[in-house]
Amino acid sequence: MKKNRGGLTKKSKPTDGSAIDHIGFSTENIELLMNTMRSDGLDIVHDIKMDSIHGMKSFFVRGPDSLLVEIVEEKQIPEGIWH
Repeated sequence: MKKNRGGLTKKSKPTDGSAIDHIGFSTENIELLMNTMRSDGLDIVHDIKMDSIHGMKSFFVRGPDSLLVEIVEEKQIPEGIWH
């Protein structure tokens, strides 16, 4: 919980639909990470799905302070910038 100027606590609102809707991170093994997050009790907002435009798998999880976080499975890049 956050404290306002008067020192009172207020609950954070979800970021969905706000100016900064969500942040994103990439991973090599999206299924393993989602299963780990789920078993650790995190709120999986949307299960893994394939983005038809970009051809990438992703899922959404609710992070700290109700921040929406997108986890994307990295794509192999021939130049090898991931490693």
